[in-house]
Amino acid sequence: MITDKQQKFIEFYCESGDAVQSAVNAGYKNSHTIVNQAWKLKRELSREISKRMQEKFVDKAPVAFGTLIELMNSSDSDTVRLQASKDIMDRGGFKPKDTMVIEEDAKSIPELEAELQMLVGKDKADLLLGKAKAKDKEELTKIALATSQEGESSQHIN
Repeated sequence: MITDKQQKFIEFYCESGDAVQSAVNAGYKNSHTIVNQAWKLKRELSREISKRMQEKFVDKAPVAFGTLIELMNSSDSDTVRLQASKDIMDRGGFKPKDTMVIEEDAKSIPELEAELQMLVGKDKADLLLGKAKAKDKEELTKIALATSQEGESSQHIN
């Protein structure tokens, strides 16, 4: 149960955002421990503070909406009218989707195969692409395994 002092602290804090001054205004003794006491109140009453802040936002929403409409309809500045219109549309659920277009040059299959050959060599590229003949595949698989085992053993030495 929240005491009257705590309720006053919540109200003052939601208005000012200053925990120490809110504690003093609510009637807590202004002594050398007021800073610690204020932070303790803020921590212990965080749910109630959040709830009260939500209520305050809900209370002010119609006024804020009215201000946006007034700006949209009667501002002398085109920029202000446009921004107010955008804000109303955004808050009404009509915000445009943010999209990002990534443009990349598409490579042809022969270009990709050539790049693969540059990276791993012709024999391994043919094996990866399935272009090696059955006999060659067995031989290339053995070479690939031997190469990978050499790489692993050299890593263990370091």
